[in-house]
Amino acid sequence: MDIKVPELKGVMGKATISAIYVNEGDTVVRNQTLFDVDFDKVVLEVIAASAGVVHSFSAKQGD
Repeated sequence: MDIKVPELKGVMGKATISAIYVNEGDTVVRNQTLFDVDFDKVVLEVIAASAGVVHSFSAKQGD
């Protein structure tokens, strides 16, 4: 599944991935935190919508 970060109203500027909690090949459960996206004043936890296996993860910390 593709993971898309929701649009945050009123948040301008650049966002970066500040932490990654999974690697390719990891098994994840529903609602498990996958990574954090850091905006200027907000940190968004991106969670798994369903259980499964991480087949690929193309981003890295700092992207």
